[in-house]
Amino acid sequence: MKAPSNGATPAQFVKVTTPVYEVSTEAFTPRLGTYEYTVSWQGMPAASCILTITRRQEAYVVDLSARTYRTIDPLYRLRYSAKGIISQRNLWPTQMTSEQENNSQSQSIEINFSPELETISVLRRRTACDTHPTQASFLANNFTLDPIGAAFIARALPWQVGTEHSFDVLNGANRYHVILAALRRETLVHRGRETPAFVIKPTIRNLTEIRPDSILREASIYLSDNRDREVLKIVSSLSIGEVTTLLDSFVPLSSRNTDSSQTLLNHDFAACS
Repeated sequence: MKAPSNGATPAQFVKVTTPVYEVSTEAFTPRLGTYEYTVSWQGMPAASCILTITRRQEAYVVDLSARTYRTIDPLYRLRYSAKGIISQRNLWPTQMTSEQENNSQSQSIEINFSPELETISVLRRRTACDTHPTQASFLANNFTLDPIGAAFIARALPWQVGTEHSFDVLNGANRYHVILAALRRETLVHRGRETPAFVIKPTIRNLTEIRPDSILREASIYLSDNRDREVLKIVSSLSIGEVTTLLDSFVPLSSRNTDSSQTLLNHDFAACS
């Protein structure tokens, strides 16, 4: 694939070096169940986010959905759904699929990884029945992860104040160099009890597209300092104001339901596949 005329760099031509993370479930075993988050903008409830982790054979299945509330839709409308498949052996990603409706725009993305992450393939559609989807298949030149896989591994890694971990993240359209730095510890009052947490600062650089400064100015991720390594809160400073994502509840997975069957938002994408 040739580089686009706008100066952007195709994902397979990006040059970046990050560590190869090998994490076993002995160090981190995610709790299976459903996390529910509320997203507030300038103190006003704006969206909901639901994350469900289940197990299927030798893999973890991560379902994520987010949607703005109807009161916010006239200003900004978002409907997002994604599914990540992650190896239980080393927590490396196998596949990620996503669908997004952002105001009047929509797209679906499918990313597939070979078992040892040597090759990556991407299929991206701009509309439900896009007859000319963007396709790419290439040899990985680094330890490249999808967003769900990167977040999963980040939770599993050891953290101390001053620790930094870096990731090469492919979302299907762009590649990003993400650095997570643990700045300090804080104690949050969460679910009626005090929970110690690391405050982690992300630094994100787009490696593929030439574009104006990101809407994200600064962010703080509060990761629980215990074996569960739960994301308790995210505070993001944007050009449009402050956005806070707060964990409301966690419901453990019922023993009757050990598989994931969440359906992506736009059934037309699947119908046209």
